[in-house]
Amino acid sequence: MRISWPEVPDAPGILATLFLINVLFVMIYLATKGVGASPRRLEERYLAALGWFAALLSPVWVSLLVLAIWQLILLAEHPPQLDQGEALRWHVLAIVGSTTMLVGLVSAPLALIRVVTTERQTKATEEGLITDRINKAVANLGANKEVNRLGRTVRFKLQGDSATEFEWMDTPVDLPTIDPGTLEEESWTQIAQTVPNLVVRVGAIYALERISQDSERDHIQVMEILCAYIRQNAPASKAQDSPHAVFKRLTKNTEYGEGLHPEDAFRHQTYRGANRGFGWNPTELDTANLHIWADSLSPAPIDIQTAISVIGRRAPDRLKFEARNGYRIDLQGTNLQGADMQQANLKDARMQGSRLEGTNLLEARLDGADLERVRLDVSMLPKAHFTLSNLEQASLRGAVLTSAVLNEADLTGSTWKDAYAHDVHMEGIEFSPSTIARTLPKVGEFSPATLRGAGLREIDLSAYLLGSNILGSTFGDRSVTLHPDDVRPDHWENDAELNEGEFRTRWRAFQRSIEY
Repeated sequence: MRISWPEVPDAPGILATLFLINVLFVMIYLATKGVGASPRRLEERYLAALGWFAALLSPVWVSLLVLAIWQLILLAEHPPQLDQGEALRWHVLAIVGSTTMLVGLVSAPLALIRVVTTERQTKATEEGLITDRINKAVANLGANKEVNRLGRTVRFKLQGDSATEFEWMDTPVDLPTIDPGTLEEESWTQIAQTVPNLVVRVGAIYALERISQDSERDHIQVMEILCAYIRQNAPASKAQDSPHAVFKRLTKNTEYGEGLHPEDAFRHQTYRGANRGFGWNPTELDTANLHIWADSLSPAPIDIQTAISVIGRRAPDRLKFEARNGYRIDLQGTNLQGADMQQANLKDARMQGSRLEGTNLLEARLDGADLERVRLDVSMLPKAHFTLSNLEQASLRGAVLTSAVLNEADLTGSTWKDAYAHDVHMEGIEFSPSTIARTLPKVGEFSPATLRGAGLREIDLSAYLLGSNILGSTFGDRSVTLHPDDVRPDHWENDAELNEGEFRTRWRAFQRSIEY
């Protein structure tokens, strides 16, 4: 039997419309399924794609809606005769199809609204949960516990002066050489102490790290919390001073020093406290003993070490997020003595005035960091990166900088006495009296891998055989003293001593000429 289309308005168009509606419903179903399957959040890119899809189809949707209504009106105005059975059946099917199309078209925006509403509810719930997690973690950062310890007071005389120490049974006091017969020890007494609950605090730090990994939106807030925790619990004022630093401060006549005679400084109570356990006299305060002092430093407390480790291993996408928002890690004025910061990423960090003596910074990234007045004495800095860092007035006495990268770093007023600077990269550095020239000759070993683009002025390099490969990519004038076996490059101003302004002008021109 041959079946033909009845004369109803655009029946094939109705079927095509139904197909498009099915496609639209599949898209809506997938979007709705995505919301349910991802309790974290609906990705912004996915929502944006769905929004563009809806926007592009909106003219089609309006057209189809008008068409469906018009189809129903036409079908209502032109019903077939009751005795036309075949036509009547097709007419009913057309009405059903048009009605289905109309219902589908009306349901489509409602389904899209449901997707957006569900996503917003999911996001609000997620943000509420994250806020609760942050609040709980912050509360745990202040967790304490009470412990009982046995302690006693110890009295004695030191060179005729009365002195007192408090001793814990589990941590015997290390007394200096006291006057014979002057030691008085009280009975042991149980003392209740409130101390940090390090287990809970470390758990809170790891909880904050997990929040940072889960929520980009809360990453910077988490970093601010961890930095504030370190600044609060490990301030630079709690750092241990070496006998070398104490003696120098006592004898130096500055606003911070007392200008004492060396013998008076040696007997000073502050120096005796710093020198306890070492017994060094002023003539023994060399860099070798400074290394011994650094080795005696206690490792950073476990909570501080954990916090700095979390900060130092931030994921690349979080680092990019910080850069987009102009955020910088703030560890100014902190005590990180004895910390393990190996391979830590602290690019652009603010660390002015921090104490990092004896710190392990192997392969650490400190490019662009502000390290003004930082104490890096006898620290381990092999392969560390300090490109464009501010090391003004920094102290690197006895530091190990093997293969470190200090390209274009500001070394103004920095101290390098007895530093080990083998194979160090110092491109674009200015070596002049206003920067590092006066301290460089005190470096224990200086053999740079490259000085490309560096400027040399009024500096004595007679102790260092650099070679033509190193000097050939630098700029200097007649004021530079080279090793007897080194040859002055032809492009230097070998017949003149330039003033600071002229030197920098010609130095920058040289850098441009070598495309530095």
